Amino acid sequence: MGKRKRSTTESTPRKPKRRKKSSHKLSLRCSYVPTEENAGPYLVSFPHGPPPPHALDSRKSTMKWSVEGKTSEYETHKRKISAETPKMKYEGVNFGDNASSKYYICIYDKDEDKLKIMPTDHLYRMKQNVKGYKKDIDHEHVKNLSYQESRDILINTFGSRRKQLFTQKFKDNRITNDNSIGIKSIIEKQKETLKEQAIDKEASKTVRADMPPYDPTAEHPSDIFDLKDMLSREEVSFLQKDTEFYDGLSDIALLTPIVASLPECVRDGLLSLVQSSISTRRKKRKCMILLYLRYLVEFYNRVKTMRICKTGDFRNIPKVMAETLLNKFGDKSGSKYRINKIGNAKLLNYILIIALLVNNYEISVSTLIEDLDLSNKKLCDQFRHIGCKVKAERRSRNPDKDDIFDVQEKSKTKNFVASLEAPLTFPSVSRTRRRKR
Repeated sequence: MGKRKRSTTESTPRKPKRRKKSSHKLSLRCSYVPTEENAGPYLVSFPHGPPPPHALDSRKSTMKWSVEGKTSEYETHKRKISAETPKMKYEGVNFGDNASSKYYICIYDKDEDKLKIMPTDHLYRMKQNVKGYKKDIDHEHVKNLSYQESRDILINTFGSRRKQLFTQKFKDNRITNDNSIGIKSIIEKQKETLKEQAIDKEASKTVRADMPPYDPTAEHPSDIFDLKDMLSREEVSFLQKDTEFYDGLSDIALLTPIVASLPECVRDGLLSLVQSSISTRRKKRKCMILLYLRYLVEFYNRVKTMRICKTGDFRNIPKVMAETLLNKFGDKSGSKYRINKIGNAKLLNYILIIALLVNNYEISVSTLIEDLDLSNKKLCDQFRHIGCKVKAERRSRNPDKDDIFDVQEKSKTKNFVASLEAPLTFPSVSRTRRRKR
């Protein structure tokens, strides 16, 4: 059998073609050009640091070069190269410590398309100096300067803007003969403020636990007790929403059933508002205070016979208000509250002070006797205890009745009036010893 011939249509693998290496030849023609004695080029170095980059840029260069030779007829070989920028000056010479050079410099000539090789005789080391540094300074004046003054001059000349501002502020705060008078006045004022702070601290130490926040140095009764300090935010927000009293002022039909169940001190204040001609804003504020006084009186009458209380024990007081009053005057233990003697006294003082605020800092003691179930003497002592002045007034019980035979009706009895005066003064505690039996 003959061998089977391979079809011509079958693809045969081909070897990749090798790329020919391109050879780029560069031909240079160099020519040696001897230099004259004063001709360039000159080889320079900057051992103390190079100049700014923009100074060496051929397009944006701000550096000016100059060459000086033959300083005298006997020194024909000496040469000085100088360069200047707006702020610096560079100088280099070919004598002294400067080393000689045997370097050749290649310079490309565009016109002739040749690379010229030129010899250099010296390496010029450029020394840098700040322009005008030695010209503008009087050396005799500098010798007499102190360390701080010379340091200020140095910072103002070379320091940053931030450092200069800091030095100027430090210099302004320095005490000298010029500003010593102002410093003395500042020190005296500071001493006065420290004394006032010490007085305030002593006054704050005497603040009693059974009293609301007060200002013992106030010059007017309205400034002694502030409602913002006495009432919490929760109490104020709740009282502002409850407009029962204010709505009753405009409609007597709504006010009549409300007045019958109110305490006497609240009822008298509410009835006086009906005939009052004060602004609407002040009426709303007084109605809010009277409503708070009502809750305080009802809370006091409920608490004074109970040692342990809960929020649900107060039916006539809203739950939110009852909870805030328990937190203010009681000690919480779990879900129950215990009101001690200090809390009870603080609650009574709150009622007396709120009643004074409603009645323009003056109130008849008899209006609170029935509401609080306390004697006339007990209430007078309690008013004196919170810093009020208590005065007695003699008036007839029934001045309109004209019966000369009724001796009991015509008999005059004492009526006490408590008033809040500024500055607030508390009675001195008597320290009399008890007699031994």
